[in-house]
Amino acid sequence: MPAHEGEAAPIASNASDSEQVRASDAAPSADELMPFVELARLYAAGALTALSHEEWRRFEALAEEPLALRDPALAHIVERIARPDARDAETFPYAFNRLFVGPDRLLAAPYETVHVSGSRTLMQRETLAVRACYRAEGFEPRALNAQPDDHLAFELGFLVKLLERDDERAREAFRAFMRDHLGRWGEDHTREVREHADNGICLAFADLLDRVIALCRQR
Repeated sequence: MPAHEGEAAPIASNASDSEQVRASDAAPSADELMPFVELARLYAAGALTALSHEEWRRFEALAEEPLALRDPALAHIVERIARPDARDAETFPYAFNRLFVGPDRLLAAPYETVHVSGSRTLMQRETLAVRACYRAEGFEPRALNAQPDDHLAFELGFLVKLLERDDERAREAFRAFMRDHLGRWGEDHTREVREHADNGICLAFADLLDRVIALCRQR
């Protein structure tokens, strides 16, 4: 899937991280990993909040992707996303906004700065470091002026861009970005989601992001 921020593309695992990582014998290829990073990006960008209960079924095909076929934990997460409870589908837009958008204090802030610096003030040095990574690889997210550079959707979009390129430079940049940025805070974010969410779709996507991070670390 292409990395176009904010556009919806047509298209509970309780296992421990170590058990999930063992589910895949080999590190995933860029092509195998990309659809799942892109799905997480669409969610983080708020591009899925208008889906009806039936429209979530469009993601069922991802359970047949090669990576999901050899990773049962990932396949189960996809099935939860593609077949949500009707009540969860109805309340998802409210639950998403409550966690990530506001207008009240964000319960699971989708910004690296908040989790790494411990401050809820945005546009700090972490944001500028992320911006430098983007510029070094020629990446400019859509809607950049509407959100700081270190928003979760932008960081996932950057990974998608690097997976699309998949040359040696892109692979090195991918590993460095996981080490220095998303890999440092993504799981703190999903812990906050689990603390505050009672919506099954939000909880399934927290599991998806954790699984994507674990798989990205294998590359």
